[in-house]
Amino acid sequence: MNIGEKTYQAIMDKLYEGVYFVDCDRKIRYWNKGAEEITGYTREEMVDRKCSDNILKHIDDTGCQWCQELCPLVKSINDGREREVKLYLHHKEGHRLLVRIRVIPVRDADEKIIGAFEIFEETEISHPI
Repeated sequence: MNIGEKTYQAIMDKLYEGVYFVDCDRKIRYWNKGAEEITGYTREEMVDRKCSDNILKHIDDTGCQWCQELCPLVKSINDGREREVKLYLHHKEGHRLLVRIRVIPVRDADEKIIGAFEIFEETEISHPI
């Protein structure tokens, strides 16, 4: 059975977890409804933006920003390894959320990495910034 792209998107939009896909240039190509619910940012606001624009402002417990040198998406795109980390992200309304993030590199039929998925879910009550 061949399942089309629209079917995959419909399935991913049913997930409670936030899911987005970035290509190798870090451009956001997909943003699901779970990501909208968790972050407050709509698909229209995020698709075609670069994750390196630092909209979500991923930071750790020490306040260190991860969206530039420490970005798990970039690391997974570069080395092909999956990653899991807990970080805070910035909600559109101004508060931060602690989320568990899993990054999965995506390969084409020739095994070339073409981007990565970030899957995230809130793990604790949000905190004011």
